[in-house]
Amino acid sequence: LIDGGGSVYNGTGYDVGENVVLPYLVKRGIHRLDAVIVSHEHGDHTQGLLAVLDTLQVDSLFQSSCIEGSEPYYSQLIRIAEKRKVPVRILKAGDTLSIGSEVRMKVLFPEDAAEDNGDKTNPNNQSLVMRMEYQGMSMLFTGDLESLMEERLLNQDIEKVDVLKVAHHGSRTSTTQEWLNRLDPEV
Repeated sequence: LIDGGGSVYNGTGYDVGENVVLPYLVKRGIHRLDAVIVSHEHGDHTQGLLAVLDTLQVDSLFQSSCIEGSEPYYSQLIRIAEKRKVPVRILKAGDTLSIGSEVRMKVLFPEDAAEDNGDKTNPNNQSLVMRMEYQGMSMLFTGDLESLMEERLLNQDIEKVDVLKVAHHGSRTSTTQEWLNRLDPEV
């Protein structure tokens, strides 16, 4: 599971994890997750993971090497992981995750926290960018990466993908035409 969303009703007591994400998983018979991945620490990506981590068996929690830990939902998530003894693992560019025998995920960004990752003042631009390969299909997960970091990745040898999860909820701050042209996704 990559990110868990967050409630547009912040402050009203509505819990997107308890009311949407967890029921969705349980209804489909999912009671265990190999991995929960946090692209970055903003609440609109972490809030929905709280109920999941607190209820389901989760083998590992993965996060970017650049998370500072100042966001409240993220801090709660780490406390739940500690309470449930879920190992928290740090990911950086070049790392690869294998989930089962068929799923491979390669981390493209960010580098190690000690490296210059560009826009350090904006947690969106420290989002995990991961390429997943599964049965000959490729997907790119981008968190809330904005155009500044897309440009940086375009200067690397980034490959085409079959499926692109657009960054930053489809906002105008990301998913530039050059990015789309290079990745050339079918979906």
